[in-house]
Amino acid sequence: MYQTKDRRAFLKDLGTAGLIMGGAGLPIAGAMTPPPRTEKPLVGIQISPLNFLDEGMEACLDRLETAGINALFCYSQTYHLSYNKPISAFASRPVPPRSFAGRGLRHQWIQTHPEFYKDTLLSHEKPNPAYEYHNRDIFTELLQPARQRGMKVYARILEASANRRDLIPNYEKVLTVDINGHTGRGPCWNHPDYRAWISGTVKDLVTHFDIAGLQYGAERTGPLSYLLYRGLVPTCFCEHCTRRNEAKNIDAGRAREGYQQLYQFMQKVEADVLPADGVLASVYGYLQRYPEILSWNYQWFQADNEIHQEIYDVAKAIKPDFEIGRHVDHQRSSWDIWYRAAVPYSDMAGSADFVKPIVYHDILGPRLRNWVIKEMHRHAWRDKTEAEILQEFYALFGYDSAQMPALEELNSRGLGAPYVQKETERCVKGLNGGAKVYTGLGVDVPWHLPEGGMAPFPSPPDVLTAAIHGAFQAGADGILISREYEEIRLESLKTIGQAMAAIHRP
Repeated sequence: MYQTKDRRAFLKDLGTAGLIMGGAGLPIAGAMTPPPRTEKPLVGIQISPLNFLDEGMEACLDRLETAGINALFCYSQTYHLSYNKPISAFASRPVPPRSFAGRGLRHQWIQTHPEFYKDTLLSHEKPNPAYEYHNRDIFTELLQPARQRGMKVYARILEASANRRDLIPNYEKVLTVDINGHTGRGPCWNHPDYRAWISGTVKDLVTHFDIAGLQYGAERTGPLSYLLYRGLVPTCFCEHCTRRNEAKNIDAGRAREGYQQLYQFMQKVEADVLPADGVLASVYGYLQRYPEILSWNYQWFQADNEIHQEIYDVAKAIKPDFEIGRHVDHQRSSWDIWYRAAVPYSDMAGSADFVKPIVYHDILGPRLRNWVIKEMHRHAWRDKTEAEILQEFYALFGYDSAQMPALEELNSRGLGAPYVQKETERCVKGLNGGAKVYTGLGVDVPWHLPEGGMAPFPSPPDVLTAAIHGAFQAGADGILISREYEEIRLESLKTIGQAMAAIHRP
Protein backbone atom coordinates (compact mmCIF):
# COMPACT_ATOMS: atom_id res chain seq x y z
CA MET A 1 0.00 0.00 0.00
CA TYR A 2 1.28 3.43 -0.87
CA GLN A 3 2.00 5.79 2.00
CA THR A 4 -0.33 8.78 1.96
CA LYS A 5 -0.75 11.97 3.90
CA ASP A 6 -3.14 11.94 6.87
CA ARG A 7 -6.74 12.92 6.12
CA ARG A 8 -6.85 16.20 8.05
CA ALA A 9 -3.63 17.57 6.53
CA PHE A 10 -4.58 16.46 3.04
CA LEU A 11 -8.07 17.97 3.18
CA LYS A 12 -6.60 21.22 4.52
CA ASP A 13 -4.33 21.37 1.47
CA LEU A 14 -7.20 20.39 -0.79
CA GLY A 15 -9.19 23.34 0.44
CA THR A 16 -6.80 25.66 -1.39
CA ALA A 17 -7.03 23.71 -4.64
CA GLY A 18 -9.54 26.07 -6.22
CA LEU A 19 -7.17 29.01 -5.79
CA ILE A 20 -4.05 27.17 -6.86
CA MET A 21 -5.48 25.17 -9.75
CA GLY A 22 -8.12 27.53 -11.05
CA GLY A 23 -8.01 30.82 -12.86
CA ALA A 24 -8.17 32.93 -9.71
CA GLY A 25 -4.50 32.48 -8.93
CA LEU A 26 -1.85 30.94 -11.15
CA PRO A 27 -2.10 31.45 -14.92
CA ILE A 28 -2.79 28.23 -16.79
CA ALA A 29 0.20 27.33 -18.93
CA GLY A 30 -0.21 25.51 -22.21
CA ALA A 31 -3.78 26.69 -22.81
CA MET A 32 -3.33 27.64 -26.48
CA THR A 33 -6.23 26.36 -28.60
CA PRO A 34 -5.00 23.92 -31.26
CA PRO A 35 -5.85 24.56 -34.92
CA PRO A 36 -9.45 23.60 -35.82
CA ARG A 37 -9.93 20.05 -37.16
CA THR A 38 -12.41 19.24 -39.90
CA GLU A 39 -12.31 15.51 -39.17
CA LYS A 40 -13.97 14.45 -35.94
CA PRO A 41 -11.41 13.08 -33.48
CA LEU A 42 -12.23 10.25 -31.13
CA VAL A 43 -13.67 11.51 -27.84
CA GLY A 44 -14.06 8.42 -25.70
CA ILE A 45 -15.03 7.81 -22.10
CA GLN A 46 -14.29 4.94 -19.74
CA ILE A 47 -17.51 3.62 -18.27
CA SER A 48 -18.88 0.67 -16.33
CA PRO A 49 -21.90 -1.47 -17.27
CA LEU A 50 -23.33 -0.46 -13.90
CA ASN A 51 -23.43 3.19 -14.95
CA PHE A 52 -25.70 2.36 -17.88
CA LEU A 53 -27.88 -0.03 -15.92
CA ASP A 54 -28.24 2.16 -12.83
CA GLU A 55 -28.86 5.44 -14.66
CA GLY A 56 -30.84 3.97 -17.54
CA MET A 57 -29.28 3.28 -20.94
CA GLU A 58 -31.01 6.06 -22.89
CA ALA A 59 -30.56 8.78 -20.26
CA CYS A 60 -26.89 7.96 -19.79
CA LEU A 61 -26.21 7.96 -23.52
CA ASP A 62 -28.04 11.26 -24.00
CA ARG A 63 -25.89 12.83 -21.28
CA LEU A 64 -22.70 11.60 -22.96
CA GLU A 65 -23.86 12.75 -26.40
CA THR A 66 -24.27 16.33 -25.19
CA ALA A 67 -20.63 16.19 -24.01
CA GLY A 68 -19.45 15.27 -27.51
CA ILE A 69 -18.62 11.66 -26.61
CA ASN A 70 -18.44 9.42 -29.67
CA ALA A 71 -16.75 6.29 -28.27
CA LEU A 72 -17.65 4.17 -25.24
CA PHE A 73 -14.97 2.09 -23.53
CA CYS A 74 -17.08 -0.22 -21.43
CA TYR A 75 -15.89 -3.03 -19.16
CA SER A 76 -16.70 -6.51 -20.39
CA GLN A 77 -15.46 -7.85 -17.06
CA THR A 78 -14.77 -6.17 -13.72
CA TYR A 79 -12.70 -8.75 -11.87
CA HIS A 80 -10.25 -6.03 -10.88
CA LEU A 81 -12.93 -4.11 -8.94
CA SER A 82 -13.75 -4.68 -5.29
CA TYR A 83 -17.02 -2.69 -5.44
CA ASN A 84 -16.12 -0.78 -2.28
CA LYS A 85 -15.92 2.73 -3.71
CA PRO A 86 -17.52 5.16 -1.21
CA ILE A 87 -20.57 7.07 -2.36
CA SER A 88 -18.62 10.30 -1.76
CA ALA A 89 -16.53 9.46 -4.84
CA PHE A 90 -19.60 9.44 -7.10
CA ALA A 91 -20.55 12.61 -8.94
CA SER A 92 -24.12 13.85 -8.67
CA ARG A 93 -26.63 12.95 -11.38
CA PRO A 94 -30.32 13.72 -11.99
CA VAL A 95 -30.92 10.20 -10.69
CA PRO A 96 -29.00 9.92 -7.37
CA PRO A 97 -26.05 7.52 -7.73
CA ARG A 98 -26.15 4.15 -6.03
CA SER A 99 -23.17 2.77 -4.16
CA PHE A 100 -21.69 -0.44 -5.53
CA ALA A 101 -21.11 -1.81 -2.04
CA GLY A 102 -23.27 -4.58 -0.60
CA ARG A 103 -25.38 -5.11 -3.72
CA GLY A 104 -24.31 -8.57 -4.87
CA LEU A 105 -22.92 -7.55 -8.25
CA ARG A 106 -21.48 -9.73 -10.98
CA HIS A 107 -18.00 -9.30 -12.45
CA GLN A 108 -18.52 -10.85 -15.89
CA TRP A 109 -20.89 -8.70 -17.97
CA ILE A 110 -21.25 -10.74 -21.14
CA GLN A 111 -22.13 -14.32 -21.94
CA THR A 112 -19.01 -16.45 -22.38
CA HIS A 113 -18.62 -19.64 -24.39
CA PRO A 114 -16.74 -22.63 -22.91
CA GLU A 115 -15.18 -23.76 -26.19
CA PHE A 116 -12.76 -20.82 -26.06
CA TYR A 117 -11.27 -21.93 -22.74
CA LYS A 118 -10.58 -25.61 -23.38
CA ASP A 119 -6.80 -24.98 -23.46
CA THR A 120 -6.61 -23.40 -20.01
CA LEU A 121 -7.48 -24.42 -16.46
CA LEU A 122 -9.01 -20.95 -15.96
CA SER A 123 -12.60 -20.05 -16.75
CA HIS A 124 -14.94 -17.13 -16.16
CA GLU A 125 -17.45 -16.35 -13.43
CA LYS A 126 -20.60 -18.44 -13.82
CA PRO A 127 -24.02 -16.73 -14.00
CA ASN A 128 -25.59 -16.40 -10.56
CA PRO A 129 -29.33 -15.63 -10.32
CA ALA A 130 -28.69 -14.02 -6.93
CA TYR A 131 -26.66 -11.23 -8.51
CA GLU A 132 -28.27 -7.95 -9.42
CA TYR A 133 -28.51 -7.60 -13.22
CA HIS A 134 -27.57 -11.29 -13.52
CA ASN A 135 -29.47 -11.72 -16.82
CA ARG A 136 -28.21 -8.59 -18.60
CA ASP A 137 -25.63 -8.68 -21.42
CA ILE A 138 -24.07 -5.23 -21.70
CA PHE A 139 -22.94 -5.25 -25.34
CA THR A 140 -26.14 -6.84 -26.62
CA GLU A 141 -28.10 -3.99 -25.05
CA LEU A 142 -25.66 -1.15 -25.71
CA LEU A 143 -24.73 -1.53 -29.36
CA GLN A 144 -27.93 -0.39 -31.08
CA PRO A 145 -28.67 2.77 -29.02
CA ALA A 146 -24.98 3.73 -29.17
CA ARG A 147 -24.87 3.41 -32.95
CA GLN A 148 -28.03 5.48 -33.28
CA ARG A 149 -26.02 8.29 -31.68
CA GLY A 150 -22.91 7.72 -33.79
CA MET A 151 -20.95 6.19 -30.90
CA LYS A 152 -18.48 3.34 -31.29
CA VAL A 153 -18.33 0.68 -28.59
CA TYR A 154 -15.12 -0.87 -27.28
CA ALA A 155 -14.56 -3.51 -24.62
CA ARG A 156 -12.31 -2.52 -21.76
CA ILE A 157 -10.31 -5.12 -19.84
CA LEU A 158 -7.99 -4.60 -16.88
CA GLU A 159 -5.94 -7.35 -15.30
CA ALA A 160 -7.15 -8.59 -11.90
CA SER A 161 -4.71 -8.65 -8.96
CA ALA A 162 -4.05 -11.59 -6.66
CA ASN A 163 -6.59 -10.41 -4.10
CA ARG A 164 -9.36 -11.06 -6.65
CA ARG A 165 -8.49 -14.76 -6.88
CA ASP A 166 -11.88 -15.89 -5.54
CA LEU A 167 -13.67 -14.43 -8.56
CA ILE A 168 -11.88 -16.35 -11.32
CA PRO A 169 -11.94 -20.16 -11.03
CA ASN A 170 -8.40 -21.54 -10.48
CA TYR A 171 -6.85 -18.06 -10.53
CA GLU A 172 -4.71 -18.94 -7.51
CA LYS A 173 -2.89 -21.50 -9.69
CA VAL A 174 -1.48 -18.90 -12.09
CA LEU A 175 -0.29 -16.28 -9.60
CA THR A 176 3.28 -15.08 -9.34
CA VAL A 177 5.79 -16.50 -6.88
CA ASP A 178 8.17 -14.22 -4.97
CA ILE A 179 11.80 -14.83 -4.01
CA ASN A 180 10.65 -16.49 -0.76
CA GLY A 181 8.28 -18.89 -2.51
CA HIS A 182 5.13 -17.02 -1.49
CA THR A 183 2.26 -15.90 -3.70
CA GLY A 184 2.86 -12.51 -5.33
CA ARG A 185 0.65 -9.60 -6.39
CA GLY A 186 -0.93 -10.83 -9.62
CA PRO A 187 -0.92 -13.44 -12.38
CA CYS A 188 2.33 -14.59 -13.91
CA TRP A 189 2.70 -13.23 -17.43
CA ASN A 190 4.70 -16.33 -18.38
CA HIS A 191 2.14 -18.85 -17.12
CA PRO A 192 0.76 -20.70 -20.17
CA ASP A 193 -2.71 -21.13 -18.64
CA TYR A 194 -3.02 -17.43 -17.90
CA ARG A 195 -1.96 -16.49 -21.42
CA ALA A 196 -4.34 -19.05 -22.93
CA TRP A 197 -7.18 -17.59 -20.83
CA ILE A 198 -6.45 -14.08 -22.06
CA SER A 199 -6.33 -15.30 -25.67
CA GLY A 200 -9.57 -17.25 -25.22
CA THR A 201 -11.28 -14.20 -23.73
CA VAL A 202 -10.28 -12.12 -26.73
CA LYS A 203 -11.40 -14.79 -29.23
CA ASP A 204 -14.73 -15.03 -27.44
CA LEU A 205 -15.27 -11.25 -27.58
CA VAL A 206 -14.24 -10.81 -31.20
CA THR A 207 -16.27 -13.79 -32.40
CA HIS A 208 -19.56 -13.06 -30.65
CA PHE A 209 -19.83 -9.27 -30.32
CA ASP A 210 -19.92 -6.74 -33.12
CA ILE A 211 -17.94 -4.12 -31.22
CA ALA A 212 -15.29 -1.83 -32.69
CA GLY A 213 -12.40 -3.15 -30.62
CA LEU A 214 -10.98 -3.56 -27.15
CA GLN A 215 -8.53 -1.89 -24.81
CA TYR A 216 -6.38 -4.11 -22.59
CA GLY A 217 -3.89 -3.32 -19.87
CA ALA A 218 -2.18 -4.46 -16.69
CA GLU A 219 -1.47 -1.94 -13.95
CA ARG A 220 1.70 -3.54 -12.66
CA THR A 221 5.34 -2.83 -13.22
CA GLY A 222 8.52 -4.87 -12.73
CA PRO A 223 10.28 -6.42 -9.72
CA LEU A 224 13.05 -3.84 -9.70
CA SER A 225 10.61 -0.92 -9.62
CA TYR A 226 8.57 -2.41 -6.80
CA LEU A 227 11.75 -3.00 -4.83
CA LEU A 228 13.55 0.31 -5.35
CA TYR A 229 10.49 2.57 -5.23
CA ARG A 230 8.50 0.78 -2.54
CA GLY A 231 10.64 -1.89 -0.87
CA LEU A 232 8.32 -4.75 -1.90
CA VAL A 233 9.39 -8.39 -2.22
CA PRO A 234 10.40 -9.13 -5.84
CA THR A 235 8.40 -11.47 -8.10
CA CYS A 236 8.15 -13.62 -10.21
CA PHE A 237 10.39 -16.66 -9.71
CA CYS A 238 7.99 -19.45 -10.68
CA GLU A 239 8.96 -22.39 -12.88
CA HIS A 240 7.71 -20.63 -16.01
CA CYS A 241 9.75 -17.47 -15.40
CA THR A 242 12.78 -19.57 -14.51
CA ARG A 243 12.44 -21.58 -17.72
CA ARG A 244 12.04 -18.43 -19.81
CA ASN A 245 15.12 -16.74 -18.37
CA GLU A 246 17.31 -19.80 -18.53
CA ALA A 247 16.42 -20.13 -22.21
CA LYS A 248 17.87 -16.60 -22.56
CA ASN A 249 21.08 -17.74 -20.77
CA ILE A 250 20.16 -15.82 -17.62
CA ASP A 251 21.28 -17.60 -14.45
CA ALA A 252 18.13 -18.00 -12.32
CA GLY A 253 20.12 -18.73 -9.17
CA ARG A 254 22.20 -15.58 -9.55
CA ALA A 255 19.08 -13.50 -10.28
CA ARG A 256 17.32 -14.79 -7.18
CA GLU A 257 20.42 -14.23 -5.04
CA GLY A 258 20.82 -10.70 -6.39
CA TYR A 259 17.21 -9.78 -5.68
CA GLN A 260 17.43 -11.30 -2.20
CA GLN A 261 20.54 -9.28 -1.44
CA LEU A 262 19.00 -6.07 -2.76
CA TYR A 263 15.74 -6.69 -0.87
CA GLN A 264 17.61 -7.26 2.39
CA PHE A 265 19.53 -4.04 1.78
CA MET A 266 16.26 -2.13 1.25
CA GLN A 267 14.99 -3.56 4.53
CA LYS A 268 18.02 -2.08 6.29
CA VAL A 269 17.43 1.29 4.62
CA GLU A 270 13.85 1.29 5.88
CA ALA A 271 15.24 0.58 9.37
CA ASP A 272 17.67 3.54 9.10
CA VAL A 273 20.74 1.31 8.83
CA LEU A 274 22.49 3.28 6.11
CA PRO A 275 25.78 2.52 4.31
CA ALA A 276 28.78 4.83 4.45
CA ASP A 277 28.94 5.05 0.65
CA GLY A 278 25.34 6.20 0.28
CA VAL A 279 22.17 4.30 -0.58
CA LEU A 280 22.03 4.93 -4.31
CA ALA A 281 25.71 4.09 -4.81
CA SER A 282 25.11 0.82 -2.98
CA VAL A 283 22.13 0.04 -5.20
CA TYR A 284 24.31 0.59 -8.27
CA GLY A 285 26.83 -1.77 -6.71
CA TYR A 286 24.28 -4.58 -6.48
CA LEU A 287 23.24 -4.02 -10.10
CA GLN A 288 26.86 -4.33 -11.23
CA ARG A 289 27.59 -7.40 -9.11
CA TYR A 290 24.35 -9.03 -10.19
CA PRO A 291 23.52 -7.92 -13.75
CA GLU A 292 20.98 -10.75 -13.74
CA ILE A 293 18.75 -8.40 -11.73
CA LEU A 294 18.35 -6.14 -14.75
CA SER A 295 18.00 -9.03 -17.18
CA TRP A 296 15.25 -10.66 -15.11
CA ASN A 297 13.41 -7.34 -14.88
CA TYR A 298 13.65 -6.84 -18.65
CA GLN A 299 12.33 -10.31 -19.43
CA TRP A 300 9.35 -9.71 -17.17
CA PHE A 301 8.40 -6.67 -19.23
CA GLN A 302 8.92 -8.62 -22.45
CA ALA A 303 6.43 -11.23 -21.28
CA ASP A 304 3.85 -8.46 -20.90
CA ASN A 305 4.69 -7.25 -24.41
CA GLU A 306 4.15 -10.77 -25.74
CA ILE A 307 0.65 -10.87 -24.21
CA HIS A 308 -0.22 -7.66 -26.03
CA GLN A 309 1.12 -9.13 -29.27
CA GLU A 310 -0.90 -12.32 -28.77
CA ILE A 311 -4.07 -10.29 -28.17
CA TYR A 312 -3.44 -8.33 -31.36
CA ASP A 313 -2.69 -11.40 -33.48
CA VAL A 314 -5.64 -13.41 -32.16
CA ALA A 315 -8.12 -10.59 -32.81
CA LYS A 316 -6.80 -9.74 -36.27
CA ALA A 317 -6.92 -13.39 -37.37
CA ILE A 318 -10.67 -13.40 -36.71
CA LYS A 319 -11.59 -9.85 -37.70
CA PRO A 320 -8.83 -7.78 -39.38
CA ASP A 321 -10.56 -4.44 -38.78
CA PHE A 322 -11.06 -5.09 -35.05
CA GLU A 323 -9.16 -2.34 -33.20
CA ILE A 324 -6.75 -3.28 -30.43
CA GLY A 325 -5.71 -0.69 -27.87
CA ARG A 326 -3.03 -0.68 -25.20
CA HIS A 327 -3.62 0.91 -21.81
CA VAL A 328 -0.41 2.37 -20.36
CA ASP A 329 -1.13 3.01 -16.70
CA HIS A 330 -0.03 6.02 -14.65
CA GLN A 331 3.16 4.63 -13.14
CA ARG A 332 4.31 3.32 -16.51
CA SER A 333 3.51 6.50 -18.40
CA SER A 334 4.65 9.07 -15.87
CA TRP A 335 7.29 8.09 -13.31
CA ASP A 336 8.69 4.55 -13.62
CA ILE A 337 12.03 5.07 -15.34
CA TRP A 338 12.74 1.32 -15.40
CA TYR A 339 9.60 0.65 -17.41
CA ARG A 340 10.29 3.58 -19.72
CA ALA A 341 13.79 2.26 -20.41
CA ALA A 342 12.61 -1.30 -21.07
CA VAL A 343 9.43 -0.63 -23.07
CA PRO A 344 9.60 2.52 -25.22
CA TYR A 345 6.48 3.48 -27.14
CA SER A 346 8.24 2.48 -30.34
CA ASP A 347 8.01 -1.15 -29.17
CA MET A 348 4.21 -0.95 -28.97
CA ALA A 349 3.49 -0.02 -32.58
CA GLY A 350 3.30 -3.57 -33.91
CA SER A 351 0.86 -4.81 -31.29
CA ALA A 352 -1.72 -2.01 -31.12
CA ASP A 353 -3.92 0.09 -33.35
CA PHE A 354 -4.00 2.74 -30.63
CA VAL A 355 -2.16 3.45 -27.40
CA LYS A 356 -3.72 5.24 -24.45
CA PRO A 357 -1.08 6.80 -22.18
CA ILE A 358 -2.55 7.72 -18.80
CA VAL A 359 -1.89 11.41 -18.12
CA TYR A 360 -4.01 12.21 -15.10
CA HIS A 361 -2.83 15.80 -14.83
CA ASP A 362 -4.73 16.87 -11.70
CA ILE A 363 -4.39 13.88 -9.40
CA LEU A 364 -0.74 13.41 -10.39
CA GLY A 365 0.06 16.16 -7.87
CA PRO A 366 -0.84 14.20 -4.73
CA ARG A 367 0.12 10.89 -6.35
CA LEU A 368 3.58 12.22 -7.11
CA ARG A 369 3.94 13.67 -3.63
CA ASN A 370 2.72 10.66 -1.65
CA TRP A 371 3.04 7.60 -3.87
CA VAL A 372 6.32 8.48 -5.56
CA ILE A 373 8.48 11.16 -3.90
CA LYS A 374 7.81 10.03 -0.34
CA GLU A 375 8.41 6.37 -1.20
CA MET A 376 11.57 7.13 -3.18
CA HIS A 377 12.92 9.02 -0.17
CA ARG A 378 12.20 6.04 2.09
CA HIS A 379 14.05 3.64 -0.20
CA ALA A 380 16.67 3.91 -2.95
CA TRP A 381 16.78 7.74 -2.99
CA ARG A 382 17.21 8.06 0.77
CA ASP A 383 20.32 10.24 0.29
CA LYS A 384 18.19 13.03 -1.20
CA THR A 385 15.61 15.30 0.39
CA GLU A 386 12.09 15.08 -0.99
CA ALA A 387 12.48 18.53 -2.54
CA GLU A 388 15.68 17.41 -4.29
CA ILE A 389 13.98 14.24 -5.55
CA LEU A 390 11.19 16.32 -7.05
CA GLN A 391 13.63 18.60 -8.85
CA GLU A 392 15.50 15.58 -10.19
CA PHE A 393 12.19 14.10 -11.34
CA TYR A 394 11.40 17.27 -13.29
CA ALA A 395 14.86 17.31 -14.85
CA LEU A 396 14.86 13.60 -15.69
CA PHE A 397 11.50 13.73 -17.44
CA GLY A 398 12.13 17.05 -19.18
CA TYR A 399 9.81 19.45 -17.34
CA ASP A 400 10.45 23.13 -16.71
CA SER A 401 10.40 23.27 -12.91
CA ALA A 402 9.31 26.92 -13.10
CA GLN A 403 6.01 25.75 -14.62
CA MET A 404 5.59 22.86 -12.20
CA PRO A 405 4.35 22.74 -8.58
CA ALA A 406 6.79 22.96 -5.70
CA LEU A 407 6.84 20.10 -3.21
CA GLU A 408 4.49 21.80 -0.76
CA GLU A 409 1.96 22.48 -3.56
CA LEU A 410 1.63 18.93 -4.87
CA ASN A 411 -1.19 17.86 -2.57
CA SER A 412 -3.44 20.53 -4.04
CA ARG A 413 -2.06 21.21 -7.50
CA GLY A 414 -1.59 18.93 -10.46
CA LEU A 415 0.96 19.21 -13.26
CA GLY A 416 -1.51 20.67 -15.73
CA ALA A 417 -1.47 21.08 -19.49
CA PRO A 418 2.36 21.15 -19.90
CA TYR A 419 2.51 17.60 -18.51
CA VAL A 420 -0.33 16.42 -20.76
CA GLN A 421 1.27 17.96 -23.82
CA LYS A 422 4.77 16.61 -23.12
CA GLU A 423 3.67 13.04 -22.39
CA THR A 424 1.32 12.96 -25.36
CA GLU A 425 4.06 14.30 -27.59
CA ARG A 426 6.47 11.63 -26.33
CA CYS A 427 3.94 8.93 -27.17
CA VAL A 428 3.22 10.39 -30.63
CA LYS A 429 6.92 10.64 -31.47
CA GLY A 430 7.69 7.18 -30.14
CA LEU A 431 4.94 5.47 -32.11
CA ASN A 432 5.89 7.52 -35.19
CA GLY A 433 2.64 6.80 -37.00
CA GLY A 434 2.66 3.09 -36.11
CA ALA A 435 -0.47 3.46 -33.96
CA LYS A 436 -2.93 6.17 -33.02
CA VAL A 437 -2.64 8.01 -29.71
CA TYR A 438 -5.70 8.52 -27.52
CA THR A 439 -4.58 10.59 -24.56
CA GLY A 440 -6.07 9.29 -21.30
CA LEU A 441 -7.15 12.46 -19.47
CA GLY A 442 -7.97 12.07 -15.78
CA VAL A 443 -11.12 14.07 -14.96
CA ASP A 444 -12.30 14.49 -11.36
CA VAL A 445 -10.20 11.52 -10.25
CA PRO A 446 -10.59 11.22 -6.45
CA TRP A 447 -7.71 10.89 -4.01
CA HIS A 448 -7.28 7.68 -2.00
CA LEU A 449 -7.11 8.49 1.71
CA PRO A 450 -4.61 6.61 3.92
CA GLU A 451 -7.24 5.21 6.28
CA GLY A 452 -9.45 4.14 3.39
CA GLY A 453 -12.07 5.93 1.39
CA MET A 454 -11.61 8.70 -1.12
CA ALA A 455 -11.66 12.50 -1.17
CA PRO A 456 -13.02 14.39 -4.21
CA PHE A 457 -10.36 16.10 -6.32
CA PRO A 458 -12.36 18.11 -8.88
CA SER A 459 -10.89 19.24 -12.19
CA PRO A 460 -11.14 23.03 -12.65
CA PRO A 461 -12.74 23.85 -16.03
CA ASP A 462 -9.91 26.08 -17.24
CA VAL A 463 -7.27 23.48 -16.42
CA LEU A 464 -9.33 20.74 -18.09
CA THR A 465 -9.79 22.85 -21.21
CA ALA A 466 -6.06 23.56 -21.36
CA ALA A 467 -5.29 19.85 -20.93
CA ILE A 468 -7.59 18.91 -23.81
CA HIS A 469 -5.98 21.55 -26.00
CA GLY A 470 -2.53 20.36 -24.93
CA ALA A 471 -3.27 16.79 -26.00
CA PHE A 472 -4.32 17.86 -29.50
CA GLN A 473 -1.47 20.37 -29.78
CA ALA A 474 0.87 17.44 -29.18
CA GLY A 475 -0.65 15.44 -32.03
CA ALA A 476 -3.15 13.16 -30.28
CA ASP A 477 -5.67 11.42 -32.54
CA GLY A 478 -8.25 11.58 -29.79
CA ILE A 479 -8.82 11.75 -26.07
CA LEU A 480 -10.16 9.14 -23.69
CA ILE A 481 -11.90 10.66 -20.68
CA SER A 482 -10.86 8.74 -17.58
CA ARG A 483 -10.77 7.41 -14.85
CA GLU A 484 -14.43 6.41 -14.45
CA TYR A 485 -17.66 7.96 -15.68
CA GLU A 486 -19.34 7.81 -12.26
CA GLU A 487 -16.64 10.11 -10.81
CA ILE A 488 -17.00 12.81 -13.48
CA ARG A 489 -19.12 15.85 -12.62
CA LEU A 490 -21.74 17.22 -15.00
CA GLU A 491 -19.76 20.49 -15.07
CA SER A 492 -16.74 18.62 -16.40
CA LEU A 493 -18.78 16.85 -19.07
CA LYS A 494 -20.02 20.27 -20.19
CA THR A 495 -16.45 21.61 -20.29
CA ILE A 496 -15.35 18.67 -22.44
CA GLY A 497 -18.17 19.32 -24.90
CA GLN A 498 -17.31 23.02 -25.14
CA ALA A 499 -13.59 22.36 -25.61
CA MET A 500 -14.23 19.83 -28.36
CA ALA A 501 -16.70 22.18 -30.11
CA ALA A 502 -13.88 24.72 -30.37
CA ILE A 503 -11.53 22.11 -31.86
CA HIS A 504 -13.82 20.22 -34.23
CA ARG A 505 -15.31 22.56 -36.82
CA PRO A 506 -16.76 20.62 -39.79
